Amino acid sequence: MPAPHVWLFGALWFLVYFLGQRVYQWNRLRHIAGPPGTGWTKLWLVRQAWSGRLCDSLYNACREYGPLVRIGPKWVLCGDPAEIRRIWGINSGYHRSDWYKAVRLNSEVNNVLSVIDNKEHHRLRSHLMPGYGGKGITNEEQLVDEQIENLIALIKQRYISTQAALRPCDLARTMQYLTQDVITAVGFGKPAGYLEANSDIHGILETSENLHRPVHMVTLLPTLRKILESRLLKPFHPKPHDRSGVGRFLGYIKDLVDERYDDLNSNHTDILQSFVNSGLSRPQVESEALVTVFGGTDTTSTALRNIIFYLSTNPRAYRALQSEIDGAVETVTSPVIRDAEAKALPYLQACIKEGLRIFPPSMGLMGKVCPRDDTICGFRVPANTQVAWSALAIMRNRDIFGDDADVYEPQRWIDAPVEKKKDMDASYGLVFATGTRWECLGKRLAYIELGKTIFELFRRFDFAMVDPVEPFRWANHGLTAHFGLARVSSTPNTRTDATGSSTLDNANPAPAPSPSREPGARLTTTTIAWTMMSLCLSVLLSALDLTIVTPAIPAIVGTFKSSASYIWVGSAYTLAYAAITPVWGSVSDIWGRKPIMLIAVAVFLVGSLVCALAPHMDALIAGRAIQGLGGSGMGIMVNIVVSDMFSLRDRGLYLAITSLVWAVGSAIGPVLGGVFTSRLTWRWCFWINLPVGAVSFLVLLFFMRVPSPRTPIAAGLKVIDWTGSLLIIGGSLMVLLALDFGDVVYSWSSATVICLLVFGTAVMALFVVNEWKFAKNPIIPVWLFTSPTKIAPYVVFACNSYVFIGQAYYLPLYAQSVLAASALRSGLYLLPLIVSCSLAAAAAGIFMQQTGKYLPVMYIAQGFLVLGSGLLISLDFEANITKLVIFQILVGIGVGMNIEAPILAAQAATSIRDTAAVTATMGFVRSLSTAISVVVGGVVFQNEMNAKNEGLASQLGSNSTLASEFDGDNAASSVEEISTLGLDAAQEALVRKTYFEALRMVWVMYVAFAGLATVLNLFVRAHKLRTENEGAVLGADRSRQQGGPAAGAAELELRNERED
Repeated sequence: MPAPHVWLFGALWFLVYFLGQRVYQWNRLRHIAGPPGTGWTKLWLVRQAWSGRLCDSLYNACREYGPLVRIGPKWVLCGDPAEIRRIWGINSGYHRSDWYKAVRLNSEVNNVLSVIDNKEHHRLRSHLMPGYGGKGITNEEQLVDEQIENLIALIKQRYISTQAALRPCDLARTMQYLTQDVITAVGFGKPAGYLEANSDIHGILETSENLHRPVHMVTLLPTLRKILESRLLKPFHPKPHDRSGVGRFLGYIKDLVDERYDDLNSNHTDILQSFVNSGLSRPQVESEALVTVFGGTDTTSTALRNIIFYLSTNPRAYRALQSEIDGAVETVTSPVIRDAEAKALPYLQACIKEGLRIFPPSMGLMGKVCPRDDTICGFRVPANTQVAWSALAIMRNRDIFGDDADVYEPQRWIDAPVEKKKDMDASYGLVFATGTRWECLGKRLAYIELGKTIFELFRRFDFAMVDPVEPFRWANHGLTAHFGLARVSSTPNTRTDATGSSTLDNANPAPAPSPSREPGARLTTTTIAWTMMSLCLSVLLSALDLTIVTPAIPAIVGTFKSSASYIWVGSAYTLAYAAITPVWGSVSDIWGRKPIMLIAVAVFLVGSLVCALAPHMDALIAGRAIQGLGGSGMGIMVNIVVSDMFSLRDRGLYLAITSLVWAVGSAIGPVLGGVFTSRLTWRWCFWINLPVGAVSFLVLLFFMRVPSPRTPIAAGLKVIDWTGSLLIIGGSLMVLLALDFGDVVYSWSSATVICLLVFGTAVMALFVVNEWKFAKNPIIPVWLFTSPTKIAPYVVFACNSYVFIGQAYYLPLYAQSVLAASALRSGLYLLPLIVSCSLAAAAAGIFMQQTGKYLPVMYIAQGFLVLGSGLLISLDFEANITKLVIFQILVGIGVGMNIEAPILAAQAATSIRDTAAVTATMGFVRSLSTAISVVVGGVVFQNEMNAKNEGLASQLGSNSTLASEFDGDNAASSVEEISTLGLDAAQEALVRKTYFEALRMVWVMYVAFAGLATVLNLFVRAHKLRTENEGAVLGADRSRQQGGPAAGAAELELRNERED
């Protein structure tokens, strides 16, 4: 091994080399000013890019430091349009930098966007230009027109708002549906079907947007790109056989190319066929087909929504465009204007140009490398410097576009003198790199789409932003992701098409797909109060019966003299509760919330009555199972009803109220059970449910106001996912039975437990396949899990439930075994956890209602949870109640704050069609995670006690044989025997310390899961918690009405109310 001085010399040499390189890089461009630190590191550049506002930062840098700015060790930024035209020119000698390599969609094949070499780029362009130029595509305009007509039909059917009903349109996503369908129709001969499904098919668009930031980081960090493209990480790259995301789209493109090569004799006329005919290799055709879709749709959709957004907030420009359209309606083609006609409308073209200028669709650095020393804006720039452009600095240049260059003003293009307009056009042309080596191939098709779409939308509809204070939000990582809702209403009937017929029959608007509450119909305070009271009573009953029977079990066993069946008194309820949970959400979507909620309460009351009157143990167990079925329905339906009644912004508060009631019910359950058993009879644990449940039932019946689809029973029964229901119930029952039996009834290695686990897992796998491939109305739709950002809330929720129930279960064991507390006192010691959890849930609900943000809540909550869970490990063996209380409070705050936030995150990421499915899935996830938590915690505890048992025996000396009472199998049930077996004080302390050390490993395990939840929190995406109540999508035909199972996360379906 090298001597220490050799290592030291090597480290010093590396440091000197590193600093020398930095000094050299700094010195090359030190004469060019820039933000602090940009001469030494890319930190400024990376930080601004990460924020999603790099384009703004570049613009501001040009305004502060001049037209040439240093933004990195090897980077300069140019904001002079004349210099950019020269640098991008065909004869400049500049070539693309490594920045472009990150946009290689296929890691093994370059494309026209990622190729660096100028000659290779020119060769590729020559193959691609005929297709993008429309050569041989005789029906190109017809294909575009068909998709625009589909867009118009979608808006008429789904998004026409009236004074009585707001049906906001997610304009950003809808424009993406249009451009995706246009490019696939023109490019591949048939549209992908986004508009027809009105959804993000396979989650491709969301996945693409989620990749904007990481790809942007990779463009700036070449080393990171090389690592990601390495052989080591290649297995993790998207694959064509993936079922969602980029991989799914790779498969879609590959299938299209394979079909084309398998049928070369067919007479196709589209862009793909042009690529095939051009002589490109098959892998190159696949790569360029990907670019056709990803490169063309994002920029065009960004331009469309920008133009609509800006027009909607500029009344003068809006009126001027409407006036021009009104004057042209009588003469232009219907139902969709021709491209030549659109280009002849000066104000329409001015609106399009101004929209592209004020907010260019592509604002990446687009670095070019100077092959030799050059002079830019009067500064010497050494060879191999990367020269970026500032799109906003160029497009908002006040010398060219006027002092109001930061304002959307289409009139500037009408009033500008001829010479001024030439300068404006020259600078504006850089949006598509017009006249340069890298001119956009899809520019012609983009202009066709823009002209036709803007004309036809404003011909038929009026647009206004739902939130005028914040009309839209955006993030730019080279490409732009928009978030904004538009109110779309029909235009007055005086605006007609060429045939004289109204463009929209306002008296008979397209029917909404399914009944629900209109957003404008606000609930009265009285209705909210009565409904919430009944819902809270239902929650209270459901929570009580999870724990109230625990202290009554000895008395029950004594009454029926059936000690062998005692385990089923508690398990029958929890097993039925967990197994049926997902089904309640599905059936409530079919028949409506109110009847299913009433059925759940009725089933619970029947189960309570059976238990109260039970003549023998079998009847009691059957009653407990019936109670579990009803209790599950009550618990899940409460959350679903709250979600339907209130907007995303408000529901966090009301869900927090129900969570607080749940926590209180769970906490007082054992106390009430003990009081009833000792002072009255254990049967009162069930009798008490009847009067409380009856009140809840009657209040729900008379005061609950929620939509009803009035689905006939027969029609509803036909659309239930019977196969999925049987599989999820059977599979979860087998798994939960195995967890219940393990080391209690049978050993973990027994054939019974192993078979239950294996076959239960297999059945649940079949359930996933059924939901994925066959179910028309799935219980747990797989599209809820199409991306990591959608999966993350469920896993965070599961991990937090896992930690909470584990600590709530083992802290009383800690108190009894280590602190020598009685059963009653150990329950009291748990109160800080329960109380802090309840109060934190309420506080988090209020915060989310006031701010509309849940991510800060989740981040803070995880900090508290990890801190509190970690501090439990540091507890001393000596009793320190103060520490125990404080640590529990920290854990309770962490758990309580994160009870509702993941649910809101999951609901906000999906359509209102899936509200019930999301809520039921969350409940099912919680049931499974809590069951697994107790079992895994028990296994860790038992293993630790077994490992320490031999050492304990040697320390007990003459009482060594008693150590077997505290081995893994007996430890949990032998707590009371610590003080009754005749051990002296020192030996008793040894036993309690053994428990203490074993439980410490249990705390370590729960800290690990809390940490996992913290990491997964980073994948949860922020969505706006909307303030309008969106209602629900109900009925037997909801699947067909919503565009089938592909109904996506972006749709907002708001319908007319039909109340019970």
